[in-house]
Amino acid sequence: MKVLFLLRDPHPGLADHAKISAAALRVEGLSVDLVDCQNWMPTTTDPKLNKETAKRLNSEVNNFDLVHCFGYRTAYAMGEAFKGKKKWVFTAYDSPRTTHDYLIERLNFSRAGFCCSEFVKRPLGWAGVDFLKV
Repeated sequence: MKVLFLLRDPHPGLADHAKISAAALRVEGLSVDLVDCQNWMPTTTDPKLNKETAKRLNSEVNNFDLVHCFGYRTAYAMGEAFKGKKKWVFTAYDSPRTTHDYLIERLNFSRAGFCCSEFVKRPLGWAGVDFLKV
């Protein structure tokens, strides 16, 4: 199985976590690549930027069986680009700044959301995100 870890401007601790997780999965026989999309995925969203990001995402994730998005911006982009057509999960490591319907809808296209704590999970669950794990 080929897995892509998609990161955007990760906190140093999160980057370390992704590297350690990737190494552990490789020991189990999975192929894991890490991509930092900070240079091509803007922090803001709008229809034009979403279209450009979706085009780039399509080329990045095409050959992978599963994509793991670290953070809300990468998860939003995956949900926007692929809806439920690609297998992907996300990690939420902080409370969301917003629980806007657009974000919640896109997060619900994922197979699962991994939250680092109940504190992070609670507002997402209240807003209607399904398949959350701590």
